[in-house]
Amino acid sequence: MPVSDASAAGAAGLTTSVDRSQRIQHPACAADGRVVGTVVKTRPLLSFGGSIILPIVFLGLPISLGNVGLLRHLSLGLVALVLVDLVVGLIISRSVTVSATLPRFVETSRSKAINVTIGWPLGRIVGAHFSEGLRSTPAFGPPGDGVLAATCFARGSHRTVTLRVVTGGFFSLVLIARDFEMTPVQPLLVIPAPQHDPTIASIIEQRISTDSTTELVGVRPYREGDRRMDLHWPSIARTGEVMVRDRGGDGNELRPLLVVASALGPDGVDSALGLARFAVEHAAGLGLEVQLGVATPTGPIVASGPASRAFHEALAHGSSGPASISLAAIDPSTVDVLTIDENGAR
Repeated sequence: MPVSDASAAGAAGLTTSVDRSQRIQHPACAADGRVVGTVVKTRPLLSFGGSIILPIVFLGLPISLGNVGLLRHLSLGLVALVLVDLVVGLIISRSVTVSATLPRFVETSRSKAINVTIGWPLGRIVGAHFSEGLRSTPAFGPPGDGVLAATCFARGSHRTVTLRVVTGGFFSLVLIARDFEMTPVQPLLVIPAPQHDPTIASIIEQRISTDSTTELVGVRPYREGDRRMDLHWPSIARTGEVMVRDRGGDGNELRPLLVVASALGPDGVDSALGLARFAVEHAAGLGLEVQLGVATPTGPIVASGPASRAFHEALAHGSSGPASISLAAIDPSTVDVLTIDENGAR
């Protein structure tokens, strides 16, 4: 299987990135790219005050029905008050609007700040939290712009994210919970956090410095494939052009690196992918051309990284497999391979 770019993700049935114009045209997106919520469920909830009044009503009403005195009028009045508050709450909650700026991805078990805007002409205190797709603890405050710290505990993707908004009626005896479903242009990806490994870092750095002792010939203009570590800053400052140290021949060029995540078992997939993500990002930070190879339920893919959509798709959907990528089909003269499992590089 030859090394390919992000287009390999499309061949594997995975979504590739889209430009901003596509996002603006999406019916669930506002003009600024925020995802607009659509109400999918509404239900009443008792507030603290309502939970105190209702037991009094239900206990006192049977007793008061046989009386014509103050107790009966008080009980009937409380019933009417709760019913009116429920009807008013249902009516005014219909004016609530929700939108949010959803990220491209979140990391498992790590909080991600999500910018949320809740519009409500009444301007009273509201409660909000993510209930599906993402999770967050309830937060309370006035309508407007705010931030919710959301988390997700399982890798994968979510086509929809649900934000629950709770508002009160006129007396706030009955609360109205409305679930707003938000559908981003592309599914929200949940990927493992990078797991730092000094051994993997050392292997990559050693690979870069393998020919660092090559005799220097001079400096020359930058060419594609030159290493970032060979930039010659004095020449750049003097000439205003990107210059690199010339080691002669192909001394400045390194073959692309393919990091293959190949977990030994299902329980080690997240660890293997976290280590592989660290390797890819570390190598890219050192100026290497690097790709990630993983097994997915739809077949093995090779994704360019680390900023590409296909790279994040691979991390979100990667699965276990003893031979994630067919190494025998890779030409060793064109690419170097670093295989990583849950125990590290091997």
